[in-house]
Amino acid sequence: MVALDGAEYPNRGEYVEVDKPGRIVFTEPDTGITATITFAEVGDKTEVTIHQVSVPERFLGPEAGFAAMFDKLEALLDQRTGG
Repeated sequence: MVALDGAEYPNRGEYVEVDKPGRIVFTEPDTGITATITFAEVGDKTEVTIHQVSVPERFLGPEAGFAAMFDKLEALLDQRTGG
């Protein structure tokens, strides 16, 4: 991951489950974190829910990282779709 200030935070993940189009589960072996991400259609939008377990205390408050990830995803999708 690259933070807004340019700092790099390498991480490694392993997919445990991919159930298109509604669910992805992955683990981060180095931290012990398991994340479940679900996608649900809500009108003409997609609701994304992220649930994490076994998060070490030093990583509590990951919302900023996910917010940055979604901002980058939105920019990429806008670029590809002309949005």
